[in-house]
Amino acid sequence: MKNDEYDLDVDSVVKKIDALEEKAKKGEFKADATNDILARSIRRPATSGHMQGVGKFISPKMYFDTPNNSFQMRQERLNILERLDK
Repeated sequence: MKNDEYDLDVDSVVKKIDALEEKAKKGEFKADATNDILARSIRRPATSGHMQGVGKFISPKMYFDTPNNSFQMRQERLNILERLDK
């Protein structure tokens, strides 16, 4: 890397990421679990069922700790509202 420049391969990916971020800000691109900015920019779909870069056998549920039923969702909302009221 010379003078704050990337390799040609890296530079093309960086430009794709920047372009997709701009589209996302404008609402022209909506990322989801299998089609995010990184997956699109490197032209490799995200592998479903586990998270990349956080260790083996980590599922999206484990990483994001999402509730799996409506009762848990209500409880989480109530917890958030209680924290906001403090």
